[in-house]
Amino acid sequence: MIMYRLVISERNIINPVGVASDSSDNIYVADRGNNRVQKFDSSGNFLAESGTPGTGDGQFEEPTGIALDSLGNVYVVDRGNS
Repeated sequence: MIMYRLVISERNIINPVGVASDSSDNIYVADRGNNRVQKFDSSGNFLAESGTPGTGDGQFEEPTGIALDSLGNVYVVDRGNS
């Protein structure tokens, strides 16, 4: 089992509700409080983020889960969007 240290205070993660990792050991966090997904490397360093509040393309309203497939596609369960 690999343990990860995320730099949460610097990225202002509010209510992380889902975590997934890819084949390169990058970590994806579904950040419900900020309606976004954040990506970190295996050392906990911030790499990228995606999403803004809303109901349009690329927007989230309460993401509650996250998963990745073998091709690296990211799937987000979003309670506020259908």
